Amino acid sequence: MKLNYLRPVLLIAALGISACAETSRSFHTNVTSGKAKITLLYKGHVQPVEGKTFLPWSTHDGVRSLSTSVFLIESGGKILIGDPGEVRKGEWPKIMDKLADIGISPEDVDYVWIDHHHPDHTMHLGAFPNAPVVDFWSIYKDEIWSDHPDNFEILPGVTVVRTPGHTEEDSSLLVDTDEGVMLITHMWWHNDLTPVVDPVGEDQASLDKYRKALLRKADLLFPTHGEIMKNPFKNTEWDGKPYKP
Repeated sequence: MKLNYLRPVLLIAALGISACAETSRSFHTNVTSGKAKITLLYKGHVQPVEGKTFLPWSTHDGVRSLSTSVFLIESGGKILIGDPGEVRKGEWPKIMDKLADIGISPEDVDYVWIDHHHPDHTMHLGAFPNAPVVDFWSIYKDEIWSDHPDNFEILPGVTVVRTPGHTEEDSSLLVDTDEGVMLITHMWWHNDLTPVVDPVGEDQASLDKYRKALLRKADLLFPTHGEIMKNPFKNTEWDGKPYKP
């Protein structure tokens, strides 16, 4: 049986037409409750480059500008960094400075999670020398490759859920915070819940299935090229259209 999961993963990230600008704004949950605390270290963006083809792989010379939202989760005395990928030039040292201001060194990080294997989500994996890397089905540390199940609780109240669609290797996080359950996901890239149809996705039907299943569980949404927001469809079904507040 062919294992499609093991195909080459050094792919250019899928992109959307909507764009978000980066920021170093942070979001914290109440640390006194014992629930997860989340800090947005850097807000991602996706933007076309003037005069260049935007959609990846459609021409041999396409170009686009993008970065991935980088975040910190603290729970149960453990530290996780999410999606340490591409950022704008000069921004990575600022992210590390923000961690230092919180009192966290690169060596203190216990886990790094990536939502899928595209380089825009993985460019700075090596910045945290003691941290195993966690993806949709495994944990990787030095030469050891350990499997984990679906719905895997990596930290107290932080669960890795498989959400294939954009790629077969996609996962999302469900995080229990004081404000409710936060869904951190690449099923949508932007805060307007776009793209509705993933232009470079591998399985749109699967994507739609997991969107429907997890959206109803979330009080907060965090698209991984965007920022944290309240879930506008917590108590009603998403209509499958871009969200307009």
